[in-house]
Amino acid sequence: MTFTVDGTAVRRRCSRVLRVGVGYLAVTVAMLGLVALTPAREPVALALFAVGALQLLFWDAQILRVLLRLRRLSRDAGGPSGGLTVDSTGIDDGRGAVPWSAVRTARVYRDAVPRLTVVLRRGTGRRGTGRRLRSYQAVNYATTVDDLAAAFAPHVAVVDRRAPLPPLHDEAAGVDEFSFRLWPIRARRTAYARNALLVAAMLLPPVAGLLVVGQPAAAALLVVLLAGYVVWCLRRAAKAHRELRKLGGGGRGRLRLTADHLLWTGIDVPIEWRHVHDVRVDPDGSGSLVGVFSCRDESHACPYRDKSIAFRTRPETYTTTLDDLIAAFSRHVPVGATDSVPEG
Repeated sequence: MTFTVDGTAVRRRCSRVLRVGVGYLAVTVAMLGLVALTPAREPVALALFAVGALQLLFWDAQILRVLLRLRRLSRDAGGPSGGLTVDSTGIDDGRGAVPWSAVRTARVYRDAVPRLTVVLRRGTGRRGTGRRLRSYQAVNYATTVDDLAAAFAPHVAVVDRRAPLPPLHDEAAGVDEFSFRLWPIRARRTAYARNALLVAAMLLPPVAGLLVVGQPAAAALLVVLLAGYVVWCLRRAAKAHRELRKLGGGGRGRLRLTADHLLWTGIDVPIEWRHVHDVRVDPDGSGSLVGVFSCRDESHACPYRDKSIAFRTRPETYTTTLDDLIAAFSRHVPVGATDSVPEG
């Protein structure tokens, strides 16, 4: 199996990382300027400015490393080395083929940058160095981390501690259950909270240093900027946390189809099948299953009376396939293929 580098996605990420790098570099230059201008008779302030500068220099180096990797991928996109090949002999990512005998394990990381990292055995690689890592970010190959894991699994042990639950099909009980993929929301929450913590750790020492050298106005300005960014991050982390509680709390992180009703993700109220209508494959090519909740029985008083609530179910949201969703819904309601979605 070959995963081709998505040149457009890589260039887009490269541009985004470059903008972030320019911002970090500007702050680093300012911090180094404070270190250079602080007199030696102020050792406490000098140490505080140095702490901030060292942290910034570390993240500058990390950004440069990521940028160089993305530039290499962008340059190789479309060429013979612009892809990742996984077959029975080993892997080849353009940096040289690696046989499976040299691969110790593979780990899946489901965070803000979903990726699969290959751990090579000791003594493998140039100069016989110890463990070596090769990381493959799903977005660079226009695929998902699940597809990467599936390609590696037949050949090497894949460690995926946060793997989503597979669909559950109990034909005897007439139950189909699809677990919602909550890990992207968790990753977003963690990323915002971590960013708030890292920026605070970088800028609080310079704030203290400015107070030590008698610059309260500059310190106050930096505190205002820092507080604004931290609040912005924490608000988005809180929003993601609320989504997790709504969609996954109390066992609601599933789409459950039974013989009598449908339990939608994030709610506990069963929806009877007589209220599920016009289920079909979305004609826009998105690969979604769409339909409408409504009550069409004039003699029946219920919350769906005189309402038409459109719904959309994406297979990737539940780590399943469109055919699997169609088969599950088809056991209870007719499933069409081309009609448009009713407005509601």
